[in-house]
Amino acid sequence: MFFYRSKWLQNSSIVVQPCSVVERVVSLPLVSSTYGLVSSVYANTKDNHPYLKTACEVAEQGVRTITSVALNTASPILDKLEPQIAIANDLACKGLDRIEKTLPILHHPSEQVCTGRMSRLANTGFRPTYAKPKLASILV
Repeated sequence: MFFYRSKWLQNSSIVVQPCSVVERVVSLPLVSSTYGLVSSVYANTKDNHPYLKTACEVAEQGVRTITSVALNTASPILDKLEPQIAIANDLACKGLDRIEKTLPILHHPSEQVCTGRMSRLANTGFRPTYAKPKLASILV
C-alpha cells in the first residue's frame, strides 16, 4: 500500500514522494526525539529494576503476540479497504500540513522545546511556589 504526495520545490519543479501520515508524524523532530527519550527511560528502568524488567518483558511478549494475531486477521479486510484507507491517508496528510504550519514547534526536538520554555519562564521571573497544606484543613 503506497501513497504519494507532490511537493513543490523552490525552482517550481514537482517531486512526487511516498507519503504515509504515520511515517510523517513519526519523522517529526518533536515526536521522534520524545520517543527516543521515553525509550531511553524505559530501557534504563528495566536495567535498574529486575522485577519491573520481568513484568515489562511479559507485557512486551503479550503485545507482540496480540499484534501478530491482529495483523494476520485484519490483512484481508485491509486489502478490501485499501481505496478508502488511501483517501483517509490523503486527508490526514493534508491536515498534518496545516498543523505543521500552525505549530512550528513540531519541527524542534523535545530538548530544545523544554529548554526554550524554561528559559522563557526564567526571563519572566516566574518562580514556582508550592503551597504547604494547613494542618487544620487536613484534620477537617
